[in-house]
Amino acid sequence: MLKTLDVSVGYPTVLTGRKIVHFLYIHLRLYDITPEQWTVLRYLGGQDGITQKDLSQKSGKDQATVTRILDILDRKGWIERRANADDRRSYLVYFTEEGKALRDKLEPLMQEIYEKVFDGISEEKLEVFLEVLSQVNDNLEYEFEKQMVK
Repeated sequence: MLKTLDVSVGYPTVLTGRKIVHFLYIHLRLYDITPEQWTVLRYLGGQDGITQKDLSQKSGKDQATVTRILDILDRKGWIERRANADDRRSYLVYFTEEGKALRDKLEPLMQEIYEKVFDGISEEKLEVFLEVLSQVNDNLEYEFEKQMVK
């Protein structure tokens, strides 16, 4: 029986993504943080003092979602926003000491989690997997751009 790409590739991709996110929720809830919040916190870790717009682009989340997540992270005391001297319309996002401590605690935990997720998969297979994901993302970006031009 011939399977469609939707059944043979689409469904397992979505299902696996959901399972990974669920696995992350289970481990991160002990730290009062969601996978979405962690993604933003992690990308902030690479560049303290980043604009919300840049953080949105790096994390792959739209600006409204990043703003909502930053509001939560701010209430939890993990980040702070400061006026951007170069652009009065934007803010720069910085870690608080508590936020840095959380990031430093979670980075090794996240490494352990992903080692469990990819246990038994060779480096070579992971490289191919990442190449395929990259090509799929490139294809999607191309198709999105085509739709925007119309």
